[in-house]
Amino acid sequence: SGGFYVASHERLNYADISTGEMARSTLPALAGLSMRGPWIPQFEELVRFTDREIPKDQGLLMIPGEDLFYYTTGRSPRFPVLMFDRTVNPYSPEEIVEISQSRNICWLILKKNLQLNGEPVEDKNRLLDLLRDDFAPVRSLANYAIYRRNADGGCPDAAPSRPGKN
Repeated sequence: SGGFYVASHERLNYADISTGEMARSTLPALAGLSMRGPWIPQFEELVRFTDREIPKDQGLLMIPGEDLFYYTTGRSPRFPVLMFDRTVNPYSPEEIVEISQSRNICWLILKKNLQLNGEPVEDKNRLLDLLRDDFAPVRSLANYAIYRRNADGGCPDAAPSRPGKN
């Protein structure tokens, strides 16, 4: 029965791990990582975009978050929650906005399609409505919407965008 339990991926039934083609990471920090679906190429697109367009000293707020982002990029998180989930986020939408302002978070990254089954962010619509008052859209990647704090938010200019590059 132990072999069946392992083969059935019972403990991973909260995530989509069996659909799509096998993808392998091309990033040195994630050497050997592979999984089915578009998740790795989409994540790598985000990493390349942030490396190229977002200065490393500017703070990010990622919703719901990406487990490997800070490890992969070598950036330091400024926001106290790295992965929003009903079990680990102690903050209300208003508190999240307040923290993002007080910690000078310049960028908001929203993941569009989740590998997880269900919505991990509690009261997400209200949270996003509040955040959109402070952030303006910059770019839409395959699976991520990138926003930058409005000009009056105190964030320094971003790295120059290179037309035609994602």
